[in-house]
Amino acid sequence: GLVTLPINYRCDQTIIQAAAQLINYNKERVAKNVEGISTNLGRVSVLSFDDRVQEAEAIVEVVTKDHYDSAILARTNQLLDAVELKLSAHGIPYYRTGGRYLWDREAPGTILGLLHAVTGKKHGGIITALHYTKVPVTTIDALLPANMRNPYRKLLSTMADPPVRTSQKESMERAGLIKLAHLCRDWEGLLSQDKTALVISGISRWVRGHLQPNHPEYDICNWLAETLRRMKGPLSKRLALLQRPRKDNREGIALMTLHTSKGLEWDRVWIVGVEKDVLPHEDSPLEEERRLCYVGMTRARHELFLSWKRGVGVSAFLDEAGVLDGENKQLQEPQMVYRNESIPPQADSTNIRGDTEGDINRLVHRSCG
Repeated sequence: GLVTLPINYRCDQTIIQAAAQLINYNKERVAKNVEGISTNLGRVSVLSFDDRVQEAEAIVEVVTKDHYDSAILARTNQLLDAVELKLSAHGIPYYRTGGRYLWDREAPGTILGLLHAVTGKKHGGIITALHYTKVPVTTIDALLPANMRNPYRKLLSTMADPPVRTSQKESMERAGLIKLAHLCRDWEGLLSQDKTALVISGISRWVRGHLQPNHPEYDICNWLAETLRRMKGPLSKRLALLQRPRKDNREGIALMTLHTSKGLEWDRVWIVGVEKDVLPHEDSPLEEERRLCYVGMTRARHELFLSWKRGVGVSAFLDEAGVLDGENKQLQEPQMVYRNESIPPQADSTNIRGDTEGDINRLVHRSCG
């Protein structure tokens, strides 16, 4: 006969109860009652935010309050970008699996390259910007000075007065070189006047101007500029903090998709973007999406956070999992749904919902204003 494995050895009670209630909605599965053997109650929290940056800031506050090993999971890699940015800004070790690091992508890398260029008079950031704007390699090679002594100044001088071209495309390319050279000098002048915020905004705006508003890196430009403006200290130190060397030993907070998380486990798991048209994703079968959400939820041993963005709409999976009561199916404020300190050992999942004033509540309310 068919052997089923209904026992969960990983998750605390409230987590496995919610996950089991969710997966029971799938019809195309072997019938089994999933049960946990943990005697700990655990914690499940449901939170909503105005945007991804608020969500990421709340995550930073939670993961820095103790030494739990933690993972941030999402349906797609793009949903993890704001989290990576905020972890970087706070100097919190992390690693990404299955997706490119933020600083390995064109727009964020170009912003940081230009900031390094005007701060440290380094020509490498200018070259990065030229590649970003699709200036041909042959043109870049021709612009580079033969004598590499003080290459930054010489490169800007050449860009400010490049050879006159005849074709329309080459004329536009020439105009772009002249404009960037003048902007770099303007940004240098603003830095000398301690107008760091204007430099950050100006460079971000220039990079963003080469993207369509629906480009995945468009919002990242805004988030990066906002984060850099809010950081303290000289610009060079802010950049060093964001770009400190990454370790390959997978220490720190794990960032990955729900698909990548299969077979792994952590003390605390936070799933971001549990909202309409994201989870479940409209391009995937509903039962497969529900199974994927179940997998993510059951990666958590002791604490599970589920968050969504207001204005988009909460995922039906949260209702199916029983973590939203009748009054809160359209949550307007961050809310703790389960809190282990207030749950008697014999309680079941039908009487442990509530709007409890706990440490995490206060923590996230501060984050969300």
